[in-house]
Parts: sequence; structure tokens; C-alpha cells
Amino acid sequence: MEAQSEVTMRLGGFGTYQRRLTVILSFTNVIMSSFTMVTLFVSYVPDHRCWIKDLEELNSVFEVGTTSGNSSANSTFSLIHNYIPLETDQAEQYLWDRCGRFNNTTSSLLNQSIRSTIPCNDGWSYNVEKGEVSAVMEFDLVCDLSWTVPLTQSMLLVGLMIGSILGGYLSDRYGRKKTLVISGILLAIFALGMAWTPVAVGVHIGMLVIGMSTIMRASSCVVFINESTPIKYGKKLSLVVIFCATLGNIIMPMIAFLIPNWRWMLTVMALEVVILLPFILFFVEESAIWTLQAKSPEQAKKLMKKLARINGVEIENVEALTALSDSNQQESKSPTDEVENESEAEVTTKLSYFDLFKEPFLRRRLIILSISLFAVSMAYYGLYLNANRLAGNRYINCFLSALVEVPCYAICFFLVRRVGCRRIYVVATFACGVCMLVTPIFKSVNEFSETICAMIGKFFIAASFVVVYLFTGDFFPTLLRNQAYGASSFFARIGGIIVPYLLYLGEIIHFSVPYLVMGVTCIIAACAVYFLPETNGLELPVTLEDAREQEKYVFKLATFKLRRQVILVVSETDPRLTVEKAQKKIEMKTQNLG
Repeated sequence: MEAQSEVTMRLGGFGTYQRRLTVILSFTNVIMSSFTMVTLFVSYVPDHRCWIKDLEELNSVFEVGTTSGNSSANSTFSLIHNYIPLETDQAEQYLWDRCGRFNNTTSSLLNQSIRSTIPCNDGWSYNVEKGEVSAVMEFDLVCDLSWTVPLTQSMLLVGLMIGSILGGYLSDRYGRKKTLVISGILLAIFALGMAWTPVAVGVHIGMLVIGMSTIMRASSCVVFINESTPIKYGKKLSLVVIFCATLGNIIMPMIAFLIPNWRWMLTVMALEVVILLPFILFFVEESAIWTLQAKSPEQAKKLMKKLARINGVEIENVEALTALSDSNQQESKSPTDEVENESEAEVTTKLSYFDLFKEPFLRRRLIILSISLFAVSMAYYGLYLNANRLAGNRYINCFLSALVEVPCYAICFFLVRRVGCRRIYVVATFACGVCMLVTPIFKSVNEFSETICAMIGKFFIAASFVVVYLFTGDFFPTLLRNQAYGASSFFARIGGIIVPYLLYLGEIIHFSVPYLVMGVTCIIAACAVYFLPETNGLELPVTLEDAREQEKYVFKLATFKLRRQVILVVSETDPRLTVEKAQKKIEMKTQNLG
């Protein structure tokens, strides 16, 4: 477990290269993460009704209200109502029928009691500002094709699910840098292809690959920073990089407002990725920790010398790093004879997804983390995709939904080393669950109270979202770390995939359904995470044995009654010593009570 500290400190600690890496990965997150929000604007469904070619000048009128004494308003209402029937929403408010029009024949006009409705055979009129165009409007994905809208949003989340597994494998098998480059190339190509697709299915394919490439980039960035910097900087720098992803989400509504046509918006964003790629190719080196574990000593030594030159470190101080890594691996292995050592070395270099399920303690951790990510993904994407449905301006709602994450990350930045990621997750996720459970009650009083509750819930779930990715890698050895990210994220994406359809159920059944489901799920996840080990201040585990040692820090039900008497204080200087002392006190008190 000391290998990372030794390597990073001998390479100059937080030197020139580490600062350069942090800046490049931060810009990468600003640009690439904003793609996760494009679905809000590409699949935006404005208010709509049938286009009436006989009433060209009234096709932009969507207000239903008839004002007594206002002859102009009454005349407009009567003209439109000759063609469009009325319907009511969940709030019992009248609005024009979105999917049908009257079949005006001579007999039906004479006797309106026998009037029938027909589909919108002349297309639709959309209630938008001049210049606003979404893929839904361009391809008329409404009414009979309305099921394709949640499909478009789900394709993004399916891509996130596939990318979680694919990105974890590519990152652990071929390296962190190559995964970043591959994800950037895929993102640029398919974003441009989606921007100029002539068919709706091109939008679905584009959203799928955009989701894949963005999550491949995201998981690699967090692992990259943690492995390339000293442990005392790793968590905070990861928060900085993740904060830059939020900055991208804040900028995205501004881009959509300035470029309201979805095709040109995607084109500009794809060109930004093309400009960024050379910086990753020529100014980012591979992870030193990954190279020591997965590549030959010669390749590792070559990389160490290059990083040392960038940081201005004496080359002589780097020569022993490869031998240091080998000695650390040998000390961490339990077999003592040569045959067992060779077998252990072979297993270490061939760790795969299956090893996450073979070891009971790893399997238990993976299940808990999958539940936690499932809940976070469902709530986070549920609140973010719901921004278009909230009262008020949709651009402002999307902007505020991203902006509330800024104070959240600032608080996490100062608390993550003091109280630990696990405790932050438990409190924030539980608070978000409670917030969503009470949202339907407030909405029944005032529709803007739903917006306020949604923003508060987004604040808490954003804290959960960032810390769960920070501590997921803390429980797994180096050669399984990215695969653990991928595997747990894979199960989490299932929660994200069902979100568009959960919101759709809220439209056709009752608006409270999504809030109740997400709220209960968050509370369950908060309780489950409490049974993971406390890793605050500990080194990242390198081998399976290092990860197994963390089991001594798992919360036990048998010690629940004693937690008021024994407080586990995790010190930044010597955390393991203080935790071990506390564990011994618990064992002694338990024996005395027995």
C-alpha cells in the first residue's frame, strides 16, 4: 500500500507534471462532460398542437383562455376551436389537444355533436421562440412517436452503462491515457455525425456513443488523478476535476441558449473536442502506478525518467522505483516458497472482472456500491432530466440545476478529508431521499415549490454523486480498481436508464410517482453504504491482501451499542493506528459485556 506514496514522492510529489495533468484533465471535463446535458435540448418537447393550414396567422397561438367582454380573444378562441378540441391536464387546466383535430365536414359543421377527430395530417405547430429547433420538432417525434423521446434519453444512459464496462476494461488493460484518447475520438466523430443525420435513428445512435465515450473519460480521469498525485492531494484534486465537469454543465445551457438550433450546437461542441485532443496526446503521460503494475520494468523505468525530467527530479532517485515496486509486491504476498510466488505473480497480472465476484469481501463491497450508485444515478439523472418539466424558464432551470452543485463541491472539498467520503454519502443521500418524498406535498401548494425542492434535492444528490466515485476505488486493488468502477457503474446505469420512463409515468399516472420511487431508493442506499469500511486517510490498496486488510474497519452490528462509548477518530497523520486502538477498545468492551 506504500507503493503509490513512494512513487509519487520520488517523482517530485505534486510537481510540474502533476499540475499540468490536473489542468488538462480539468479542461477535458469542462468540454466533454457538457455532452451529457445535450439530451435536454436535443429531445426537448415543447407545447404543440396540430398545424392548421387554413389559419396560418393563428398557428402560433397556444393560449386557451377566453376573456368575457374581449371580442378579439373570444374570436381567436372560436376560430381555433373550430379545428382543435380541448383537453385537461393533471391540474384540471384546459389546453389544446396535442395530437388530434376535428374532422371538419359539411355535416359536422352543421351539427357539432357528431364531430369526430383525426390525427394531425398536416404536421404540428410548436410553441417556441424564433430560431429554437430540437430534434423532436424537426422529426415530429410527438403523439404516436412520443415513445421515442424517452428512448432517446435512455440511449444516452445505455451508453453510460456500456461505457462503464468497456472503459474499465480498456483503462486497466491498455492504460488511462489511451482510454482518454479513444473516448475523445469517438465523441468528436459521433457528435458530428449526429449533428447532421438525416434520420431520427441517427440521433439514437449518436446519443448511445456519446454516453459511452463520456463515462469512459470520466472514470479514467478520477483514477488517473488519484494514481498520479500524492495521497494527501488525490481526493481534493479529484474534486477539482469533477467540479470542472459541473462547470461544463453550467456552461451547457448558455451554449444552448446562444445556439438554439440543435444541429449547430452539436457541431460547435464536437469541434471543441477536436481542438482538445492534441493536448491529451502530446502533453499527458501514462499513469506511473498503472505502468509499474501492468508493463515491463524497462517501460516503467523509461516513463519514470521522463516524468522525473519534467518535474526536475534527479534521475538517480528514480532508478530504484521499479525495484521498489517489485519488493512491495513480494512483501504483500503470503506464499513463502518459490512455486507459490510464481503462481501469485501470475494471478496478480491476470486479475479480471471475475475476481470481483470470487472473493466474498470484494463481492459484498461491489454489491453495496452497485446499490449506492443505482440510487445516486436514478436520483441525479431524474432531477436533471426533469428540469424541462419544472415551472419557469427551462434554460434558467437547467442552469440552476447545475449551479447548485458548486457550493456542494466546495463543502465536499473541505469535508472529504475531515469526515470521510462514506459519512458524507450517507448524510447527503438520506437528506435527498427525504427532500424528494416531501416534494409532491409542496407542489400541491405551489408549483414553484417543486422547483425549490428539486434544487435542494439536486444539491444533496450531487454531493453523493461526487463522493461515491471518490471512494469506490478505495476498496479495490490496483489491477481491479478501474474494473470495479466499471462494474458498479454498469449496475448503476440501470437506474439511470429507467429514469426517462419513470418520468413518463409521472406524466400519465401522477406527478408524485418519480419522487416517491427515487426518495425511497435513496434512503435504502444510504443505510447500505454505512456497512462499508472507513478508508479516510488510508493508502490505496495495491494487492488483494491490502484490500482484505480493510475489513478490520467495517462497521459491525455487534458494536452498535458501544459506538456512544468508543468514537473512531481517523487521524490524517496516522489513521490506521487510531482506528486499530478504537477497534481494540470495542473488542475489550464486547468481551466484558459477554
